[in-house]
Amino acid sequence: MSAARAFPVRVRAFAGESPESYFRRLCEANAVTERDAWLVLRHQDPALWYEVGCPLGARYVAALGGLPDDFFTSVIGLAGAAGGESMGIAARAARREPSPPAPLCRRCARGEVVLALAPSGPICLRHRRWVAHDIDTRQLPRHNSAQRCLNGTLRGRGIGYRSSAIAATREALRRVKGERLPARKDAVVPLEVEISEFPDVVRLTALLTSDAMVRLLLNDELGTATRGIAIAYVAHVFLAGHGAADAIAAIRTAGREMSLGRGIPVIGPYTRVADLPDFASAITGSNDGIRTRLLRFLQTSENRRLHTPASRHASDSETARVR
Repeated sequence: MSAARAFPVRVRAFAGESPESYFRRLCEANAVTERDAWLVLRHQDPALWYEVGCPLGARYVAALGGLPDDFFTSVIGLAGAAGGESMGIAARAARREPSPPAPLCRRCARGEVVLALAPSGPICLRHRRWVAHDIDTRQLPRHNSAQRCLNGTLRGRGIGYRSSAIAATREALRRVKGERLPARKDAVVPLEVEISEFPDVVRLTALLTSDAMVRLLLNDELGTATRGIAIAYVAHVFLAGHGAADAIAAIRTAGREMSLGRGIPVIGPYTRVADLPDFASAITGSNDGIRTRLLRFLQTSENRRLHTPASRHASDSETARVR
């Protein structure tokens, strides 16, 4: 990396701000176009990509602003996010999924337009506002609680608000409710729907990505349909308000069979459709897609470790088998 002289006018960088956002504001403050500034940098260092957010580009942006070279490293996920051995499966295996930039709270950004990449959610807890449309959330305690879950539990697992796990949970909830789904999976969720679903989507995502649920969803002895039924069951219990965490703890597996308890018959590869509970068909046809997206935050190396015979025996000793 060639030496880059810092711009004369310095700009404050906000926590979690993307390199692209900072570069735009820095160029505006110094009355130079982003294109011209970047062309000069690429002339000095031909190895530099066209993307401002590339690893080398982020270091150049930091240098132009007089910031430490590694200032944007954690923001774009270069430093890694794996935890220690004392943490749970999900936290040890966490990695940051690429997230689209999201606007920072205008009050926190002092009125400036700042885009952040750090995994977060739509609510600024400091000012109790739904950031995108500046909606007051002081009278929405469940929404503020869900945001705290995003900032704590889910962020520790590397799950951001725009991640595939959140999208998969939203789809599972809608299917269990029997709601009509949009024709495209990437369709924009209307604001009023997004706000109303927010607390349930976040809380259920935390449950479906818990250690106990991750072990079950990674258990290849159980068929794809069986694991899909487990997702639908947890969503069904969650919506009924019967204690989804206890329901997950009560699930028992033995080979290719799974027992959900609560008077529900044992489910396995030879279970008749007529014997399945009503919620079992909620995500039929999409069960594997939902499961895959829920687990996308796990590293491949962690998946392999969980599938070793030693790990399976350890898991079996923790989980009672079906009688």
